[in-house]
Amino acid sequence: MKKTISEVQKSTFSVIMSMSLFALIFLFAGIGQAAAQTDAAVAASPYGGKIFKSAPVASEALQVELPALYTQLSLLVEGTKAHKRKGLEILCYKGILSDVTGGAQVAVAYEENLAIFSNALNMADQNDLNFLRSVQSTLFNLLTN
Repeated sequence: MKKTISEVQKSTFSVIMSMSLFALIFLFAGIGQAAAQTDAAVAASPYGGKIFKSAPVASEALQVELPALYTQLSLLVEGTKAHKRKGLEILCYKGILSDVTGGAQVAVAYEENLAIFSNALNMADQNDLNFLRSVQSTLFNLLTN
């Protein structure tokens, strides 16, 4: 039994539509799975779901903040603990900026420079500890979305 051209075209069209529908189902299932995996990764992030900014955006944010920090430093009496702390804060910002412009990931630069910053402070001194937490929080908010 021979099929007419019209019947063959209808049959071919039906097969193509079925295959397209099947492909779309797999595509949407894959997109859903990828979104679920991304959500799980963000929730498991050590940064509470926050994502660090891109290197160019983070660099710009740091560069915008540095002049204000230098102004604050200039208003402090040289040799005092407050002056030393502000100087260390500036070095932390500059260290992150240098690392990020040198190709480091923003999160890595943040962690490494905060470790250096905290080592320069006296963690037995409650004022130094409070200052560290303040700088850490400020930087985190500056460098994340």
